[in-house]
Amino acid sequence: EKNPASGVIQIYFETHSPLEIEISIFSQDQSFHQVLEKKTYKKGGNIIEIDTTKFKNGRYFYQGKSHNQKTKKLVEIIN
Repeated sequence: EKNPASGVIQIYFETHSPLEIEISIFSQDQSFHQVLEKKTYKKGGNIIEIDTTKFKNGRYFYQGKSHNQKTKKLVEIIN
């Protein structure tokens, strides 16, 4: 991923088996939260695209959450 992010960005992640994951984005101060996708992803590599132009400039976390794990990463959006 590019940071700062602008335009459409791609996020890559891997799963060891098919797994339901909720992908969301929220502002650093947690005043904004949006679920981008919630679905079962295939085993192996997966790519999702986020159109950052839909969000105000600022610092956000994007997060992947399954039934037993949660991972998040900070990204700055500047369009």
